[in-house]
Amino acid sequence: MNYGETDNVLKPLSEILLPDPRFKFLVIESKDKTRPFEASDMHARLSQVKLASTVPDNVRRQFETARNLMLYAWFVFEFQTVSEMQAYASLELALRTRFPEAKRERKRKQKTTLEYLTLRPLLELAVKNGLIIPEKLPAWERNRLRREWHEKHFGIPTGKPLSASEWLQALVEIIPNWRNSLAHGDSHLFLEASLNQLELCADLINALFQTAG
Repeated sequence: MNYGETDNVLKPLSEILLPDPRFKFLVIESKDKTRPFEASDMHARLSQVKLASTVPDNVRRQFETARNLMLYAWFVFEFQTVSEMQAYASLELALRTRFPEAKRERKRKQKTTLEYLTLRPLLELAVKNGLIIPEKLPAWERNRLRREWHEKHFGIPTGKPLSASEWLQALVEIIPNWRNSLAHGDSHLFLEASLNQLELCADLINALFQTAG
């Protein structure tokens, strides 16, 4: 079995610096032309996914791990899944850093303890406190542009357009589901979707610390 044709083969030592062969199926469209997807395209895209200077170093360090994992998906296609999972972990760390006192009581074996809020209630808390405003998120504009592109190329709408607040509420509900799905062993190998999630996590992290301090 050849690497890239099955999920169950260790990449040969002689091929570790070669692109994952599955990238040969990806192309870049420019007007009426297409060309093969290249490592420089991955690097250029990731270079635009930046955290603000106000983001704490502990969060930045975790997110940079996600960004570099995505870059190295050029060599191992499955790294994109690990990168996306790391991005969600960075987002949860950012939320806990922003709300260090956000805990809840949990009764276990007749004993009450305090534990950190999980991802969804932390996101809800950030929205409630006005830190995440959908209209100010670059992801909201990217969402609009993707809808327009889809309708232009396929001629059909992608469902009923959501208001900014509806879109944000949907994200608050679905981001933890995406994270949990990966944490429980599910995986998807759709590069554009994983890149979109990295961009979204960066936007949310930046929003948390715009008014910090």
